[in-house]
Amino acid sequence: MKEYNEANDDISIRNLELAAGNGDFGKTHFPPCYATDIDGTKESIDIQCDALNTPFPDNRFDNIIICNPWYFGFNDEIEGESQDFIKEMVRIITDGGRIIVIGNSSNKYCKPQKVTEQIAIFNATSVNEKLDIDIEDITATSYPNSTFYVTDGSRRTYPNKKITIYVSKS
Repeated sequence: MKEYNEANDDISIRNLELAAGNGDFGKTHFPPCYATDIDGTKESIDIQCDALNTPFPDNRFDNIIICNPWYFGFNDEIEGESQDFIKEMVRIITDGGRIIVIGNSSNKYCKPQKVTEQIAIFNATSVNEKLDIDIEDITATSYPNSTFYVTDGSRRTYPNKKITIYVSKS
């Protein structure tokens, strides 16, 4: 399944990895999990989609996993893109769900300070949802055999931050 089809959606799968790339991080550490990527030609990808415009219905997932994102996330290189990204995640996640960002603090798309700033902006403007954030240091042994390419693809790095965003909807 590369294109999302609601009729074929296994609703028992409550976890979603966005922008999985060539990896299977979500399937390994948060099973069962759908893996998505904008490039649907990769073997490990279940559903092709853009992280900023997913095909999923509202309140579909309990956990959204994002590993070392490239060219999207919380950097706001395009004005307003970070808020659009957060709104899309909040739309498809259930009340009480978690957005889990695993990354390296050197990645400009998931730096803890930027994530915190963008969550504060969202909370200041949102009427029905509230996001709480927890940032934790992790080590190479936290997720064995999980390395990520740095943003420019020149080398691999280990994740050193786990950012968990808790979603409350009223």
